[in-house]
Amino acid sequence: MSPNPCHPNRRSQSSTTLGLFLFAAPCVGPFAGHCSTPSAESVAAPQHLTETATTTPTLVSQPSITEPERTTAEGTTADSTTADSTPQPTAANPSFESDPRPGIPPNATQAIIVTSTAWRESRGRLRRYERRDANSDWLLLDAESFPVSLGRSGLAWGRGLHPDALPGPVKQEGDYRSPAGLFDLGDARGYAAEAPPGTRWPYEQSGKRFRCMDDPRSAHYNSFISVEGMVMPPPDALAKREAVFELMVFVMHNTDPVKRGAGSCLFLHVWAKPNAPTQGCVAMARDVLAQTLSWLNPEQRPVLVQLPEAVYRTHSSAWSLPPLDAAVGEVDHAEGHLRPTPPSSIKAPIP
Repeated sequence: MSPNPCHPNRRSQSSTTLGLFLFAAPCVGPFAGHCSTPSAESVAAPQHLTETATTTPTLVSQPSITEPERTTAEGTTADSTTADSTPQPTAANPSFESDPRPGIPPNATQAIIVTSTAWRESRGRLRRYERRDANSDWLLLDAESFPVSLGRSGLAWGRGLHPDALPGPVKQEGDYRSPAGLFDLGDARGYAAEAPPGTRWPYEQSGKRFRCMDDPRSAHYNSFISVEGMVMPPPDALAKREAVFELMVFVMHNTDPVKRGAGSCLFLHVWAKPNAPTQGCVAMARDVLAQTLSWLNPEQRPVLVQLPEAVYRTHSSAWSLPPLDAAVGEVDHAEGHLRPTPPSSIKAPIP
């Protein structure tokens, strides 16, 4: 069993130890994730983080889980899947339906695009786009792109809305990579008492109450549990967590169904410092995340696309991806969407 990717020495010898990303501890959150590296924003967590003998964690959100592929007596392979009626981390709009075609779903009219220069690059650029409908052109929301931090080992194909078995590295638990591909977004949570002004996206102040399970052995893998009665980290660790996990948005990677060991608990969150690589999340300046959260509209099914730029261009047409050099739009307040900006007022995006 590989150790917790955020804190390699954190596992307890107790058989009841939970592999948790603690919202109140380094590398955690109500959705805690493979966040920033220990050197950048971490304080070592206690070695004795265990369930108490009398406390059973309360399941907050439990997906179905697919066991790793195993060999049968006949020499073939099979997956073992355990279903659970408790809802998994869901996209914020419950009316979303799956689409058999690859790429951005026709009913998705907002997109967050993160690109990097290579699979192993830990820095990227974020752009935001809108379109009126599936037959309209994508327009840039901003005249500039924004810097973001990726996993310190770069990107690897995750499990989302894109096809499987694509060329390139594949995400695994503890690989220090951010998930590449196309994903829906789940609810937002954080230490903040409330979401930024104007936010329509579902937000819950979670504080120290919920944790995200990153141990592939757990039935609660990549889901949230209550940790009543568990040992908490020291106060200095809590202060650091409150800043980094003030606001977070869950990325719907490895959720339908959950596959053990394929990566868990990944988010958009605030960075500890500019360009500090993460454990697998995507981190950015607080104001960029706050503006993004207030912009997200559940009725427009926002999606997240994360790819090396060369791979992005390869799939751009087939997946209906926004052009990286798309025109910058301006807000039409009467109709509530972007419209093309007159050419004379457009500034070129920062590459």
